[in-house]
Amino acid sequence: TRDGFLLKAIAIWKKINKLDPTALEPYLQLADLYAKQGLMMEAKGQYQIVVDEHIKRGKNREAGDVLKKMADIDPADLKVRSKLADLYTREGNAGKAVEEHIAIAEELNKKGHLAEALQVLEKGLKLDPKSVRLRVELGRAHLVQKNHDKAAQYLEEAFKRANHADFT
Repeated sequence: TRDGFLLKAIAIWKKINKLDPTALEPYLQLADLYAKQGLMMEAKGQYQIVVDEHIKRGKNREAGDVLKKMADIDPADLKVRSKLADLYTREGNAGKAVEEHIAIAEELNKKGHLAEALQVLEKGLKLDPKSVRLRVELGRAHLVQKNHDKAAQYLEEAFKRANHADFT
């Protein structure tokens, strides 16, 4: 791999994988190499095997790390991002879950699915009711939909919370 022979490296990792299909390292290496080659479906398939195995073994943090890699190579894959947000929620990591909800909403906005984006942001706000950022995003989303009263409400709340945070 270091010398740039990615196809040869892939072939060797496949052989290693056949020797011990329970070892997760070959799957991760193959996924990384496939991603470098631009073969995203193959990369995501290898990563998914690792995610499923980590979940089966009760290693949610490790599963989350691999899901994050999947989200990084294909940010538009909302199923992966949603699984990652749910995993963060189950772990009690509201901050990361909120970030994923915002990323999902941004992707939905890009695709013109504004109503779904609002739902995702509202779900995120339930996870972290104090979030200034979510209120700003909700305000922005309502502005795009020309719901000016709702936008003003969220933006005013965000402003109040942001100013209150500065003094506490």
